[in-house]
Amino acid sequence: MKRVWYHIYHDHHGQALVEFALVLPLLLLFLFAIIQMGFLFYGFISIEQGARIGVRAASLGESSNQIGCAIYQQVNSGLFPSNTAVYWTATYYNNNSSSNASQTSDSKDSSPSGSTSSSTPTVVLRVSTSYPLLLNIPGFGKTVPMSQQYTMVQEVLSSSSTQSGSAQCP
Repeated sequence: MKRVWYHIYHDHHGQALVEFALVLPLLLLFLFAIIQMGFLFYGFISIEQGARIGVRAASLGESSNQIGCAIYQQVNSGLFPSNTAVYWTATYYNNNSSSNASQTSDSKDSSPSGSTSSSTPTVVLRVSTSYPLLLNIPGFGKTVPMSQQYTMVQEVLSSSSTQSGSAQCP
């Protein structure tokens, strides 16, 4: 009897399997978190490129439909989820406009067109969305808010001071 208990106590068959079963959930969590961060990085780059193309279209005096279509085509060109709503706002700062004095920047870096002494008309475009996560990772929630803002000199002066919409194409 003593010999049987000795073999049971000193038998290490299956030890690696038990250790692997204990570590596997943590390894999978890290793997899926790395994959999710890759998708988030791609989403941020898509929003950034959409804002660049949108501010370029706005600076050329395009209509709000054309600006939204330009942003939509850039953002939805790859892995970005097609059911995600992308919103944008373009604010025009003209030198002769009275709206220049009332425009304030809510971020830490102020817009170069925020002062009335600026002699260059500019347009500021902000693109924002809530990027859905593929997996529910603890501590992240279901979506991650993303936004990007660009400022560009107006090449064609616009008559309106603000345009906005959601990025969609007909």
